[in-house]
Amino acid sequence: MIQRFLDIPRAAKLAGVPRSEIRRLINEQVLTASDGKIQYDELLRVYPEIRRSPSAMLEIVSQIKDDAISKSPHDGSCKQNMDLNIVAAELNRSRQEAIYYRELAGKYKQILKELRPKLATLQQKSEHKHRIQALIDWFVHKTKELW
Repeated sequence: MIQRFLDIPRAAKLAGVPRSEIRRLINEQVLTASDGKIQYDELLRVYPEIRRSPSAMLEIVSQIKDDAISKSPHDGSCKQNMDLNIVAAELNRSRQEAIYYRELAGKYKQILKELRPKLATLQQKSEHKHRIQALIDWFVHKTKELW
């Protein structure tokens, strides 16, 4: 059997109750909603008088039509273009960030290259050569992926 679903506004209209009543029933777990939609058969269980309503099938057909239109690639082409523009702008911003961080990484790499010989010179002049060597070893270990 095909499961038919209604959004909350349509379910409320069909049941002849305010939307807040449908939401209350969902919160109290009398009705369950999935992605903001309620199963028609479950609505009938709570509101059996809907079965006698001639507008019930019209509401279901309208819901199906609205769902199909919202998923249609032809509907909302303006929205799709807007979405593409947003994605393009985000991609451009990400490219600019990548350029910035690549340049920054290059600067840090240059600093590390300059620091390495300075540490060796410091070791030669120091009376604590083993301590400076430990520092150099640590430095080489931490930066080995950069070379």
